[in-house]
Amino acid sequence: MAPTTIAINGVPVETLGLTPSNLSGWLDGPAYGYQTSEVIGRYGQVVTGVNVTANPKVLKFTGYLQPASLAARRTALDALSKALTGRLEITTTDDPTRALYAYLTAMPVRTVGPALLSGQPQAFVDVTLTAFDPLWYDLTPQVMAIAAASTPAAFSTAGTAPYRRAQIVLNGAMSGTVTITLKDGTGATKGTLRLTGTLTSAEFLVLDLDPDVATITKWSAGVATDAITWLNSADGFGAFIIDPLDAPTIEASGTFASMLVTYYRSYWN
Repeated sequence: MAPTTIAINGVPVETLGLTPSNLSGWLDGPAYGYQTSEVIGRYGQVVTGVNVTANPKVLKFTGYLQPASLAARRTALDALSKALTGRLEITTTDDPTRALYAYLTAMPVRTVGPALLSGQPQAFVDVTLTAFDPLWYDLTPQVMAIAAASTPAAFSTAGTAPYRRAQIVLNGAMSGTVTITLKDGTGATKGTLRLTGTLTSAEFLVLDLDPDVATITKWSAGVATDAITWLNSADGFGAFIIDPLDAPTIEASGTFASMLVTYYRSYWN
C-alpha cells in the first residue's frame, strides 16, 4: 500500500490511527564518526585513522491519536505496539521507491486533558525510530547478467552511498579458479575475490557481499553448503566496497557459465 505520509512495513501510519506531524531526522544526511587524537602544542584534535563510521539515523514524529473512547485508545495503542515490533521497513510519500530499516527505540504517550483517565481519549504518541544502518535503499534491485570472459559491467552511479546489499551468483559449470575484480572508473583495482572450486552445470555459488553477513554458499540440488573456504585467504570482502562515487565496474575471469550481480542502490537521505 502506498504511503500517504509515512508507511511502516507497507502500512500507512494513518491506518494505524495516527496523524503524523513534527517530523525530524527524515531528510538528514550522514553523521560521520572519525578516529581523532589530541596533539601536544596544538589546539583541537587531528584525524588519525582512515576508518570512518556512519552514526545511526534517528527519525522522530508525533502521531495524533483520535480514538472514540478510552477503551478504544488502549486498543489502538496495543495495536501500535505490535505494529512497531522488530525490524521495520520505513517508506515515505516523497519517494516511495526507497526504504530505510529501523527499530522503535521510544514511544512516550501524552494524553489530552487534565487527567490520564479523563473523558478525552485523544493522545499524542511521540515515536522515535533508530536506523542503525543509516542508509535508504531502493526497494527494487539492479541486476546485471555477465557472461563468461565478457567485458566489465558498470554499476549504476545514481546512488549516493556505498551499495551494501549486493550479491553475486556464479553459475556452473565452474572449474579451477575464478577471479572477480572490482575496479573504479579509472580502471584501478578496488577489490579482488579469487574462488577455487568445482561446480557442475546444475550447481551455483552465491556470494553475499553485505559485510554484516559475508557468506559464500554452494547450492546443489536445493542443498546449501558453506563454501567460504573457496575464497583465497589473501582476499576478503572488506576491500570489495561498491561505491557509486568511484564509477565502479565488475568483471570476472576463469571457467564458469555466467555470473549474475544483484544490488540495491543506497542513499544517505
